[in-house]
Amino acid sequence: MNEAFETKVNTAQYTVFDLENDKYRFKGNLKLYNGFEQAKLIFPILEEDFEKNGENCLKNKTKTDQYIKERKTILNENLMTNFDIDYFLQTFYEFSINKLNYKLDKKFGEFRKIIDGWGSSESQIVYNVDYDYEKPYLEGFDNFDIIGQVMGDEFFTDGNDTILFYDKTNEKIICLNFYS
Repeated sequence: MNEAFETKVNTAQYTVFDLENDKYRFKGNLKLYNGFEQAKLIFPILEEDFEKNGENCLKNKTKTDQYIKERKTILNENLMTNFDIDYFLQTFYEFSINKLNYKLDKKFGEFRKIIDGWGSSESQIVYNVDYDYEKPYLEGFDNFDIIGQVMGDEFFTDGNDTILFYDKTNEKIICLNFYS
């Protein structure tokens, strides 16, 4: 992170997204994330590779560390400098496995169960917020109603939780991702 580029909606602790037309809209400054330029170049390479190899990874229950090690061999060394390539590969892989599993089996958020042998396959995705957290300072935040939280450790090994709010003033859903 390069904290010089923090904004009120995008910091090292959280990111605010607006939900617009069933898609999350990022409102922060990409320069906060070291390596965002490389990530834009690496992403299509990984997408193409996962299209070819994703079902085998799912079938073989390929562990994240193994995936990272293998994928580093297909990337240009120059693209892997000045940012955390391991974390980028980890989150790409874990998201992609979740997405593929949903496409094939209509089960959402089962990465931890499939790859690590633990986790929940409950139909519940959004839980009640049951712990204290530091609210970010956002103009009008007092007008937000809590919808619930998504437990990050059910989806990714880094465990970032997401809390969903309804912005009554602007009639939007706000998604806050709290980094652990």
